[in-house]
Amino acid sequence: MADRDAILIEFQAFTCLENLEECIAILEQHDWNLQEAVQSTIARLDSPRHDQMPPVVDSEIASDGASGISFVSPFDNPSVSGLNSLVSNPFNHDTNLFEGAFDSAAASSSTDVQYLRLLEFNIEYRDKSIVLVLPDDQRVSKIKELLQNEFSIPVSKQELHGWIHKNDSLIQDYDILRDLKLPKKNNLYLLTPDLPAFSLIQSTSSESNDEQKVYELVIKNEDTGDQFSAKFPGSKTVAEVKFDVYPALNMQVRHQVWQGWPDSMRNEKMTLANCGLNFPTHHLQVSSCGKSASAKTENVQAPMEDEMEIESDAEVYDDDLMEEVSRPAALQPLMPNDAEDQTVAAEQFVREFRARYGDTQPVFFIGSLEDVLKESLQCKARDRKLLAIYLHHDNSILSNVFCSQILCTDTVVSFLSTNFIVWAWDLTHISNKNILLRHCTAHFGSVAANTVKQFCPDKLPLLLVISRNRGTNEVMEVIDGSCTLNDVMARLIHSLELFKQQVAVDIQEEDERDAREKMLAEQDAAYQESLALDRAKVESKRKEEEERRKIEDFEKQKQVEEEFKKIKAEEEKVAFRQSLANQLPDEPSANCTDPTTAFRIRCPEGQTLSRRFLTTGTLFMLMNYITSQGYHVEEYKVLQTYPRRDSH
Repeated sequence: MADRDAILIEFQAFTCLENLEECIAILEQHDWNLQEAVQSTIARLDSPRHDQMPPVVDSEIASDGASGISFVSPFDNPSVSGLNSLVSNPFNHDTNLFEGAFDSAAASSSTDVQYLRLLEFNIEYRDKSIVLVLPDDQRVSKIKELLQNEFSIPVSKQELHGWIHKNDSLIQDYDILRDLKLPKKNNLYLLTPDLPAFSLIQSTSSESNDEQKVYELVIKNEDTGDQFSAKFPGSKTVAEVKFDVYPALNMQVRHQVWQGWPDSMRNEKMTLANCGLNFPTHHLQVSSCGKSASAKTENVQAPMEDEMEIESDAEVYDDDLMEEVSRPAALQPLMPNDAEDQTVAAEQFVREFRARYGDTQPVFFIGSLEDVLKESLQCKARDRKLLAIYLHHDNSILSNVFCSQILCTDTVVSFLSTNFIVWAWDLTHISNKNILLRHCTAHFGSVAANTVKQFCPDKLPLLLVISRNRGTNEVMEVIDGSCTLNDVMARLIHSLELFKQQVAVDIQEEDERDAREKMLAEQDAAYQESLALDRAKVESKRKEEEERRKIEDFEKQKQVEEEFKKIKAEEEKVAFRQSLANQLPDEPSANCTDPTTAFRIRCPEGQTLSRRFLTTGTLFMLMNYITSQGYHVEEYKVLQTYPRRDSH
């Protein structure tokens, strides 16, 4: 069973067919013979442009006396890490590299066939090393063109040295690799004598400075006429920009047709700083091609025609150059072992998942399980979204099929992006599984954790649909990797309908609770307002009473002071009158022989004062007498009756 799974994966890699049932049917027609199935399928594809990768014939694998074709995957060597345009994803780039070989093989007769070999070139340049894999029908100039794309060194400035059994000076750019009789693996080194050594350092420093710049891309959607702008750092690649603007455009990355990129933008792996964009603002246009990449492979005819027979008459090379058909290169793990930092682990998962299955994928949440729960479910009912947790396991034979045929299809991706928040975790390492179980127990309870724990790797991957009901997070649906696309969509739609019903009830309860809380808040506000008014009245009354007491105290104090002043003044007057009385001479008696005069003084109260004075006395004495009797001359006037005049 494991061998058939491996054959199925390789068959899909060679033919680019995405329909799983169709691939299995074709393989069963050929008794699971990968070589015959691939040859027959490619021959039957109705595509004049050779959208799929053509067969590469390797005469080193053909057996003596038998004719056949062996297909060698471009992923044969897992150490190949050079140009992404040829090695990392050969199906999404220019296939002219192989078209000439395919056409020549198809045009030749069955007795005169040119067999192609894949040659590996390990090229060293200064402190860098790159591995290129090319068919032997290419010219030397093709190697230099690829090096130009990688190092930005003009072809005319390149000198390749280290050719086996050849004089380096005799190798020309137009030479065909097959004619050079090269071995399977070649070690070359690149020299650039016309370029100074410091130019590379300067270029690297300049690129580093440019990558720190922030570019504003003004993007116009030609289909809708809408226009928006987005800012990206110079370190962003073109591919990352296309993926980041995909939600705003509502257009799958593989359907996007761009205009306005500079001519120096050779591939999507280039950063914005190296593309030659206008700084700080660059204008771009994008439209939809109107065709899905997956539609190109849906017209494969079920019946198979007679197989094409090709005799093996190619040159015979040494035994050490022979290579068997190999599987695609091993991939990097989706998550590191013992991933305690869930945010870093999620970032690596998204990066590696995209490298495996392309740009069309669910929008995975970057963060911890606690963060995604707060974002999706632990919020207001109107703002909630269903949480979909994708659990992956690399050792499961269903993982690759489920991801490529179901999870990354346009239908599922669009549905999940609209109605779900998706969070992913890799269970390949037992330490990561224990971390997930610990968090599941904390957030979902032991029942949900045991449910996940009981699934063995063969039952993975899983898609858990998490909902929230009456304040509790619960697992609503468990979708395993054996489900078909229709089954997955049906269960997702059913989960969404149940979730909407739950949310409707929660919204009603929240509205009622909010209404009660609002009423209580209004009542409390009215009570607080009334209480504040009462307190203000009491305070005002207290202040008035305090002010009145202060006034009374002040009046009393003032009255006391005035009385004191009056008493003091009276005492002073009494003392003054007494002193004046003491200063007056004694009143002459009636028998006094000296001349005297008598004065009668009528007081304001009606009483009359009488006193005799010597005629030798002065008027001042009279005034002192009147003052001593309590009538101070400053307060009263002394008037003479006849003739009436003031005596002062």
